[in-house]
Amino acid sequence: MDELINSIAETIADQIVNRVLEKVEQSSQSINVNNIGMKLYTTKQLCEMLHISKAKLYRHREQGYLRPTKYVGRTPLYDQAAIDAYLNNFSN
Repeated sequence: MDELINSIAETIADQIVNRVLEKVEQSSQSINVNNIGMKLYTTKQLCEMLHISKAKLYRHREQGYLRPTKYVGRTPLYDQAAIDAYLNNFSN
C-alpha cells in the first residue's frame, strides 16, 4: 500500500515539475527590454536559429566572434544586431 502511495506521489510530482518547466520555457521565449520592442534570444534559441551546438556557440564567444547584448541574472541574451554582426564575421 505504501509503495502505491509513493508511486502516485512521484507521478504527481513529476507532472508538476514538467508543467513548471513548460511555463518557464514559454515565458522565456522572447523578452522585451524597456518596452522598446527589442527582441532578445537565449542561448538555446540562438543555437536553434543558427543550427549550431552550444559548445560551438560558447567557443565562438570565447574567441570574440559574439558578445551577449544583456544578461538576466547569469543568462546571456542576444539581440538581432549582435546576431547579424556574428554572421557578418563569416560571410566575408
